[in-house]
Amino acid sequence: MTSWLENKKLLVTGGAGAFGKRFLRSALAAHCARVTVFSRDEMKHAELKRELGPLAKEVEFRIGDVLDPDALRWAIHRSDLVVHAAAMKHLPECEANPEASTRVNVVGTRNVTGAFLRSSAEALVFLSTDKAPYASSVYGAQKYLGEKLIGEVAALAEAGRRAFSLRYSNVMDSTGSVFHVFRRLLLDGQTANVNGAQTSRGFVTQAEVIRAVESGLALLRGGEVLVLPPRVVRIGELAEAMRKLLGKGRVNVVETPGFVGEKESATLVMGEERAVAREISELPGAIMLDFLARHPEHPRSALPAGGLTLENCPPLAGAELESFLAQLL
Repeated sequence: MTSWLENKKLLVTGGAGAFGKRFLRSALAAHCARVTVFSRDEMKHAELKRELGPLAKEVEFRIGDVLDPDALRWAIHRSDLVVHAAAMKHLPECEANPEASTRVNVVGTRNVTGAFLRSSAEALVFLSTDKAPYASSVYGAQKYLGEKLIGEVAALAEAGRRAFSLRYSNVMDSTGSVFHVFRRLLLDGQTANVNGAQTSRGFVTQAEVIRAVESGLALLRGGEVLVLPPRVVRIGELAEAMRKLLGKGRVNVVETPGFVGEKESATLVMGEERAVAREISELPGAIMLDFLARHPEHPRSALPAGGLTLENCPPLAGAELESFLAQLL
């Protein structure tokens, strides 16, 4: 099957991060006409070039900052497709540095949308988070504003041009995730400390996020938020399953207070969004929030009154959890 990426000129902001590294490989395999990595961290660029080896010559590396409108306009003007992944993502650091993180996560996104509107690029994809609904953290509030900026761009863009958001939970195999932290500690024979035996989180994989981006490009018409269903895992069970599979290290459950802004659970779809929530058969389990009412052919999603939360999603445990983790370890 032909990919929507084939023969397209792709730009990924924050493209030297965990998502960008995986996505650019998919784009190269799909025979993109050009893949451009746009980010401000020259050390990550150098590291990515080493990781890619001979493939690096097929990638254009541009040192640039989303806070530089001129650099963005130049980069987006040369592109067909823009995936906006650049962000400050570490919750405690965003909480401690709201001014700096707002510049990157809100002003930077506004710069991307402005450059997109002034270009002839065909599509803009914004990576969001399940921390955006009912935001209780600086990061979540910034991503919620980002979704709204993308929706505004979609409404303003001329026919044939699209912008949409992808909302999802924690990425299991992303740099800095609890999975990576536990893996490093356990492999070193150290102790993985778990905060609370019953603490649960939702997880997706990088591969699932990439498939959702490609599906969105094939199916969406602009203004939507595509919501990915997560796997719900108790963190204590995650650590114990990893210890069992790796055969090293120890797990210790502690009770310490979370940082300000951290949620005990997560909401994927707010109750107030149920009216625009639709099923999307081409991506089983996913929910499309059709804010611009461009998909009347899709049936409404039968969500509970409170929307979609982690409590509505089946947990992953036991042998099923171990089988899932074995693929990532």
